[in-house]
Amino acid sequence: MIHSHISLKQCVQLLQQVELFRHVPENVIEALARKMILAGYPADATIIKKGDAGNSMFVILEGKVKIHEGEHMLAEMAAKQFFGELSILDSEPRSMSVTALESTTLGLIHQADVYQVLKDHPDAVRDIIGVLSHRLRNQNQTIISQLKERGAELEKLVNEKTKDLVEKNTELSSLLLELRRTQEQLITQEKLATLGHLTAGIAHEIQNPLNFITNFSSLSVELIDEFNQSTDEAERREILTDLSSNIQKIYEHGFRADSIVKNMMLHSRARVIEKTETDINKLISDYMELAYHGVQVKDPNFNCKIEVSLDKNIQAIALHRQNISRVILNLLGNAFYTVNKRSKLAERDYSPFVRISSIKEPEMLRIEIEDNGEGIASTEMEKIFQPFFTTKRIGEGTGLGLSLSHDIITKEHGGSMTVKSQSGVGTTFTIRIPFNV
Repeated sequence: MIHSHISLKQCVQLLQQVELFRHVPENVIEALARKMILAGYPADATIIKKGDAGNSMFVILEGKVKIHEGEHMLAEMAAKQFFGELSILDSEPRSMSVTALESTTLGLIHQADVYQVLKDHPDAVRDIIGVLSHRLRNQNQTIISQLKERGAELEKLVNEKTKDLVEKNTELSSLLLELRRTQEQLITQEKLATLGHLTAGIAHEIQNPLNFITNFSSLSVELIDEFNQSTDEAERREILTDLSSNIQKIYEHGFRADSIVKNMMLHSRARVIEKTETDINKLISDYMELAYHGVQVKDPNFNCKIEVSLDKNIQAIALHRQNISRVILNLLGNAFYTVNKRSKLAERDYSPFVRISSIKEPEMLRIEIEDNGEGIASTEMEKIFQPFFTTKRIGEGTGLGLSLSHDIITKEHGGSMTVKSQSGVGTTFTIRIPFNV
């Protein structure tokens, strides 16, 4: 918007008070004032955006502006000050953004107009270059001071991050020690008939997160060296960001390895719990509720249709109640997980559904858990009960839940656990336990 409320005489008077033109003859200033374009900007209006083409400088006639990079403000300027002056020397893109802090009137002087005026008045060139040189020296001193302050802050952050890294490495050492102890326990357990295969699986599963931890630790040490050698603020910020990301990844993979070790301990623990007469229907009802609410705590938006069908003719049966509870909780948790995951795909007309039922057969108790989730691919069916096999994302499962459940049913109770599934349709787990366990 062009303004006319400031006269040529007023423009000349204002320019005479601007540091850049303070020693420039009045006739030169008047020539520049005639070339100057007046423009008004409301508060919060963008005057210059970083990266814009630079071919003009600005003089603040009224109001205030801020020089900034994103949210970081470098300077605040008011009337009789100027910015964008380097654009009269070259046409490089703008290095900073400028925004009006209040209603502001600016005088815009194009590079070509400056050259034209100075061409006719060469004596004024020396004065203008002298002011620009002085201003650049002052800006350099300011930048150096800010860099020193920022360097101290960054060094403090690096020390803190390094301390965190050392702590994570200490945790890793403890984790490795715990793994060795757990492996020794596994060797003594008669229940692991295929000990050699399981040990190989353990080594493979543990090795993955440990490799990540080792690699990210090594990268972090290199980043710290790069940080200490770098003097560029932007580069040091980028290094800090990478270092924070590495520490987070070390934590995540360390947590996963810890989960694997803990589940291994469950897998290897000798079970000497005595069987007790158990109302299986009540146990199913209790753990259905527990599993459902457990999912809702993690995802308050979770909703699923549930059907419970319990055979009233089933009497109390001698079971390892705690371990059977773990099996039911695991299978229901998997069912709720897969229907919840599928529901987030926004399929048309999809309604999450889970059914659990108990059936009395002539010599067997049968429990079925059915869902209409994502299903299991046919290529994965034969591995479904293997230790450490999981279809969940990294960090969401250790792959020991179904393996533990299968052992509890088959080895502790002399029963069977089978699965039928179709990818994209759903899955049904069937448990059979003889009454005369």
